[in-house]
Amino acid sequence: MVGITLLTILAALAASTSGSGEKGAFETLAVTLPDPTRPLTARYWFNTLPTTLKEAEKQNWSKSPQDLSCADPAKFYVGNRFVPPYEPSVAILLDSQGVVAGLQAIYDVESLVSGSAQRDCKTLNKYVNDYKFQDQPMLNTEVIDGKEKYVLTVYFDNPKEICTSTRDPASVKDSGYGTGLYFQNGPTPDTLLVAPPTRPEAAAQNWDNNKCLPLNGYHNFLHSSQWDSQNCTEIVPNWLFYDENNKLTGGGFSIPGCDPSPRFQHPP
Repeated sequence: MVGITLLTILAALAASTSGSGEKGAFETLAVTLPDPTRPLTARYWFNTLPTTLKEAEKQNWSKSPQDLSCADPAKFYVGNRFVPPYEPSVAILLDSQGVVAGLQAIYDVESLVSGSAQRDCKTLNKYVNDYKFQDQPMLNTEVIDGKEKYVLTVYFDNPKEICTSTRDPASVKDSGYGTGLYFQNGPTPDTLLVAPPTRPEAAAQNWDNNKCLPLNGYHNFLHSSQWDSQNCTEIVPNWLFYDENNKLTGGGFSIPGCDPSPRFQHPP
C-alpha cells in the first residue's frame, strides 16, 4: 500500500479589527507537524508558524534562496521564501513588507516515487507508486541542496499583489493577514485554484463534502467522487476545511507516497 503524506494548514478566521487598518482574512497560521525542536508530547498537534519577517528571524528562519528577490523571474513562485532551521520541508512566503503571504510544502521526490527506509515510512522496495506526478499541474519541481523536490504552493493573497504589498507588519496581530487561499496550479502563479470562501460555494464548484474531523473541521475534496474510477492516480493534492458556520478556515496538502520528514503526518 502506497500510503499518503499529509500537511494540514490552519489559517483561523480573523477577529474584527478595532482600528482603521486593512482587515485580513486570517489571524493565525499553524500546521499539524511534529516540530523537531520540541519534546514529543503528542503524535501530531498544531504548531504556529511565523507571520512576519520579525517573527521568522527571531525563530532563526532563513531566506532561501538568499539572492532572489520577491518577484524574481528565476522562481516559479512569488514572495520571499523563509525556511526553518531544522527539517525545511515547510516554508513560508513573505510579501514585500515582510508579512506572510503564502506557504509551501516541500517533498523529496525519490522518497515519494521509490520509497524510503526511514522509520516513519519503511516503504523502500515495497510498492510501485502509480500516482501520475508528471501530470499534476499543482506540483512544481525544484533542486534544493542538490536533491530534487516536489513543491506545492498556496498563497494567502492574490500573487499579483504580493510583491507590491502595502500591508503593515505591525498590524498583523490585530488585523490579521491574507484574503483567502490561492493554490498555484501550474508553472507560474498566473494559474490558480482559488478556494471558495463558504462550504456551499465549494460544493457547487465540485469540492465534494466530506467528514468533519477533530481539530480540522468539515473537509471538502475536489472531485473525490472520481477517486475510485481513477484508482487514486490523479488525486488533486489538496483539500479545504470549513467551520460550523460554513466559513473557510484552512486546507491542506496530501500526496501519495511517504516523505520521511518528521514535519509531515504519516497516517496508516
